[in-house]
Formats: sequence, structure tokens, C-alpha cells
Amino acid sequence: MIPAITYSTSRLTFRTIEKGDVELVRGLYLDPLLSLQARGGLARLFICLPAKGSEVPSKVIGRITLLGSLPAHAADRAARFAIAIKPEHQGVGLGTEAMKWLLNWGFAFAGQHRIMGFVFGWNTEARKLYKKLGFCEEGVWKKHTFQGGVWHDVVTL
Repeated sequence: MIPAITYSTSRLTFRTIEKGDVELVRGLYLDPLLSLQARGGLARLFICLPAKGSEVPSKVIGRITLLGSLPAHAADRAARFAIAIKPEHQGVGLGTEAMKWLLNWGFAFAGQHRIMGFVFGWNTEARKLYKKLGFCEEGVWKKHTFQGGVWHDVVTL
């Protein structure tokens, strides 16, 4: 068995999603838009808080994905991201740190020319984060996704 690949930042560890992680993955797909974006891709990683001791496993707090093809297989070299962080870990800069790492990895390592994404119109905190990271809102798909008995707009980045 090939060991999980890990990356890290100052506060986070990222590890590949393995076959035995089915329940962890299901727990992060509460948002249908995220679940549609998260299949396949260049990078499919759990976002973890590093272990505080050698016997304590990393705590999974989210998931981040970059979908696209390596430059040798795609003329446009465009990828799209998806990120989900558990609510109890939001609002403390972990999403910013994870996205900065993913953007750097996507451009520098995966050779992408463009990285884009989607966000629900009501998700103002995520929209602020993406703007802070340099994304521009390029359009709105009106009443695109039905969730909780309501149609929601999806903003393209």
C-alpha cells in the first residue's frame, strides 16, 4: 500500500484522501455544490490540524480539491477548486491558509494557468475570502441549485 502523501503549512497539514476514508468524506459533503466539484482532480486532500503527539492522529477539519488536468493533457490549463471546512473551525484564517497553499501548489507545481471556483450567493464570508485572494466574481447562475426547499444562486469566480 502506498503511504498517504502529506503537505503542510504553519498551522495545517494536508493529506491525500484514501479508500478507507469513506465516512470522513461523507461527513464533509453536506453541501451539494461541493460534492459535485470534488470528484477526481489534480489534488484531493483532507485539511488537518497537525497531531500534537506521535500517537495522536491528525484531526480532519475539512477537504480541499483542485480539479483539472496536468498541462501535458489540457490546452487550457484551467482548474477549479472546492473547499469545505467544518463550521467549528471557520472564521480563524484556516480557510485562507488552505486556499493560499492550494493556489500556490496549483500554479507552481500543477502548472495551471487559471484556477476558478463556484460559491453560493448567500455565502458572504467565503465570497470575501475569495476576493481577498484575488478572485473576481465573473457571473451568477440564478436559482441554480435547489437546497433546503429553496433555489440558490451560484456565483462563478
